[in-house]
Amino acid sequence: MRLRSIQRAPTGIALCITLEKNEKFNEALDSLRRKLPHRYRSLLHRSNATPNAVELPRLESRDFVGTVLKAIFEQLEVDTTAEAPDERARKARVAQRAWQRTQGDWVSIRGLYEDFEVALRSAKGKRRVLTPEVLRRVFPDWEEAAT
Repeated sequence: MRLRSIQRAPTGIALCITLEKNEKFNEALDSLRRKLPHRYRSLLHRSNATPNAVELPRLESRDFVGTVLKAIFEQLEVDTTAEAPDERARKARVAQRAWQRTQGDWVSIRGLYEDFEVALRSAKGKRRVLTPEVLRRVFPDWEEAAT
C-alpha cells in the first residue's frame, strides 16, 4: 500500500505459485492467503486484486528434450553434434536423465541449467562437450555405458 501511495499510480505484484498435482489455481491462492499475516490477507482478496493466472504447465518429455534441453545447451554453448555412435547414445541418456530429474517442472529445470552451467564453467573458451566428468557433476551417479 505504501508503494502505491508513493507512486500514485496503479501497482501490481506478480506472485508465483507452484501448483501441486491436480491442484487448482484458486486453491493454491487460498492456501497462500492463509499463510499471510492477517493484515496483508486483504491484498489478495478478490475485491482488491485481479489475479490473472498465467499457468506454465508441466512439459511433456518430447517438448522438454526437443525445445528446453536443446535451448539450455545452446545457451551454454555446448557442442551437441553427436557423430560417433557412443556420443549419440550418451546424448540420448543425458536427455533421459535430465527428463527423469525435472519431469517438466520449471523450478527443477532451472536447477538443472545451473548445474550444467557450473559443471561446464572450466570449459570457457574451449569446446564445451558433455564429457563423463561434466555429466558426473550434474548427475552424481552417472556411469558411462559399456561399449
